[in-house]
Amino acid sequence: LGVIAIDVSAMESLLEAVGPLQLSDYDETITHENLFERAVTHAEQSFFAGSQAKKSFLTSLTNELFNKIFFLPKPNWPGIVQSLGKSLESKHISLFFDNPKLFSYLVSEGWSGALPRVAEGKGEYADFLAPVEANLGANKANYYLDRRYDLETVVGKDGEIRHRLKITYTNRSPSDVWPAGKYKNRMRIYLPFGTKLERVLWGETDITKDATSFVDFGRSGVSMLLELEPKPVKTL
Repeated sequence: LGVIAIDVSAMESLLEAVGPLQLSDYDETITHENLFERAVTHAEQSFFAGSQAKKSFLTSLTNELFNKIFFLPKPNWPGIVQSLGKSLESKHISLFFDNPKLFSYLVSEGWSGALPRVAEGKGEYADFLAPVEANLGANKANYYLDRRYDLETVVGKDGEIRHRLKITYTNRSPSDVWPAGKYKNRMRIYLPFGTKLERVLWGETDITKDATSFVDFGRSGVSMLLELEPKPVKTL
C-alpha cells in the first residue's frame, strides 16, 4: 500500500507529455495550459462547506490521465518518464509506501518529502539548509511566483563557515483578484544545529528582530512572515 501525491505543476508536465484530455463528465478539454484555471473554477463554482466539486473534478481528471497513459503507444513513454523524473527531482511528486525496503529507497532518492535525518559525523547532510514556505493568504498566489536561489559560502582561515542565502521572488499575479494576489508567506529555514543568524533583510528592510528562532528535527531554524504584493520583485 502507498500514497502518491501529485501537485498541479506535475500534472501540467504530464499533460504536456501525453496531450489534451477529454473529460466527458464535464464536456471539457483539459490541457497543460488551462489546467490551473479549470481546477480553480471547479473548486469555487457554487462553493459551500463540504463541497466535493474540487475532489470530483480532480478525480475525473486523474482517472482520464492514467487511462490515457495506459493506452499510449511506446514512442510516447520517454516523454512521460522524463516528466515523472523531473517532477520527482523538483519535489512536485512525493511518494510513500508501507514496504520498509521500498520506502528506504524513496528516502535515499529524496522522493518521500521527508527531511533527511541529522547526519552522524561527516556526510552530505551534515551541513543542511532547507527553506520551507507556507501560503497563509487564502489564495493561490504561490502559483504565480518565480524564485531564484543563490547561496554564497565562505570558509575562513580559522575554519569558520559563513553562508549568505539570497532568494529573489517575483509575484506574477495579474491583480489582487482571487485566485491571484498578495503572497503571505510563513517562511521557515532549517539550518545545521547551532547556526548563528547574523542578519535578515527583506528587500531593503532589516527584519532580523522579527525573525523567530526554533529547534526542530534536531536542527536550528528561523521563522518569519513575508508579504509580497502583485508585480514587485523582492529579495530575502
